[in-house]
Amino acid sequence: MNNEEFTNENFSAEKLDSLYEGVAEKEHENVITGILGAFVLSLAGAALYFAIYQFGYIAGICGLVSFMLAYWGYQKCSGKTGSMKGIVISIILTIITLFLAEFLCLTYEIYSVYTGEYGIEITLLDALKATPDFLTDPEVLPAVLKDLAVSYFLCILACGSTVTTTIKGQKNAGK
Repeated sequence: MNNEEFTNENFSAEKLDSLYEGVAEKEHENVITGILGAFVLSLAGAALYFAIYQFGYIAGICGLVSFMLAYWGYQKCSGKTGSMKGIVISIILTIITLFLAEFLCLTYEIYSVYTGEYGIEITLLDALKATPDFLTDPEVLPAVLKDLAVSYFLCILACGSTVTTTIKGQKNAGK
């Protein structure tokens, strides 16, 4: 092996930067697997939302957690970090899964009240079918909307921070 290959002149900062850029450009983004990863982990955030709600707390912090999990899942499964596609997909999936979690929380609450307080035997499927009707109730709908608003607000905070960081990273990579 020739010792001249490993001199400082051969490993200048410019050469290392150009090698790194070549590797970064070859980073492939698999959107389909990214969506799958984001969906699975946003469901984990929704499950956390459901669990916290059962203790009587507004599960708003789960908006932030759900987005971060979805975005992390997208990055890990797509093979690309700092992707605006990943952010948009994660936001959409987080909005959907948080709504689903709130809907299921209401369903479970209906089930619990009817079987516990009223002693009426209904199934979870019956409660699920009745949930849309309960959403038209003037006392129920504002509470659901408040819970969702808090969750979505915290999700927006997480998204804003992530979008800002991603844009800064893309600008720095372009320099």
